[in-house]
Amino acid sequence: MERSREELFGLLVREHERPIRAYVLARGLGRDADDLVQDVFVAAWKNLHQFDPGRSLRPWLLGIARNVIALHLRRSKSRHCISTADTEALDYEHTALTDNSQDGTIDTHSAPNACLGTLDPQAREPIISTYRDQQPAVSIALRLGLTWETLRKRLWRVRQRLRDCILGKLRREDRVAARA
Repeated sequence: MERSREELFGLLVREHERPIRAYVLARGLGRDADDLVQDVFVAAWKNLHQFDPGRSLRPWLLGIARNVIALHLRRSKSRHCISTADTEALDYEHTALTDNSQDGTIDTHSAPNACLGTLDPQAREPIISTYRDQQPAVSIALRLGLTWETLRKRLWRVRQRLRDCILGKLRREDRVAARA
């Protein structure tokens, strides 16, 4: 019995949804993760004819995710202060994930949460205020007694620490899954 295109796509989604969700969550977009992951797979469905079957599917999907996230960040620019460095960081992180991701199981929730828990309160508060509470950067800076530029730089550094921590945990989990 031959499977329909829709059934095959359903298998693709089931196999790759968790790593794509981890990629979105690693960018601090937890509140929008469901919509963004869905947008990734809708875009993949629409562009499936462009996929080269001789290549690996995961990097292709992560590239789509990177583009969906960048579009989301541009559209939500009025709610958040997003710099060119943020979008450049997406490119860097995409490269790191596509170069190091395995097809093993990735725990999409424990890695970001565990890494967030390692931050000191001074680093954690602006991250939570920005991404979970969706507060404007200007009001966060005023509340913390910082200039906007200092807050922007602090957020950038904390995001780098979180990225490194999350990627490390995901890589360790990939190695454990590969041994199993």
